[in-house]
Amino acid sequence: MKNPLIPLFLLLLIIGCGQETLDLSSNTYFGVKEVLTSMNCEANCGETADCEGVTIRVKGRLDDANINAFAHQFYLLDESQEKFTLEVKVDEAVSADVFQKLNDMGGEVFLVKGEMEGYDASTNFRCTRQFLLRVDEASDVEME
Repeated sequence: MKNPLIPLFLLLLIIGCGQETLDLSSNTYFGVKEVLTSMNCEANCGETADCEGVTIRVKGRLDDANINAFAHQFYLLDESQEKFTLEVKVDEAVSADVFQKLNDMGGEVFLVKGEMEGYDASTNFRCTRQFLLRVDEASDVEME
C-alpha cells in the first residue's frame, strides 16, 4: 500500500526550495530572475526589501524593444525567461555614454552594476513591490 502523504511532502519540498537568499555584496553577477525571485527582494507593498539600497550586479539580455535614451532607461531580460525583466535607470550625467554602448546591441548580454530601488506598483485589485536598478557610472554597464 502506498503512503498518500509522500506526494504531498514532495510538493511542499519543491515549493519551499523555490527561493534562496543571495550574497548581494559579492562580486557575482546574478541573473534577473535569480535576483527578483530571491528572498532578498521579498516584500509586500509598503515594506522595504533587503535588496533595496544595496549595490548589486545583474546579468541579462538587453531588451531591444525597451531602450529609451530620452527617458534614461532600458530593460534587461532574464537570459532564460523573458517574463522576468528589470528596469535600469541611468543617471543623466552618464546617459550619453551608456546609451552609446547600447546602440544596436539589443539581444546581447550585459553586465550591470547599480543600486536596487523598490516601489509599490498598484494594479486593479493588487499591489506588488517592484524593483529597478539605478546606474550612476558609465563603467557600470558593459557587454559580457
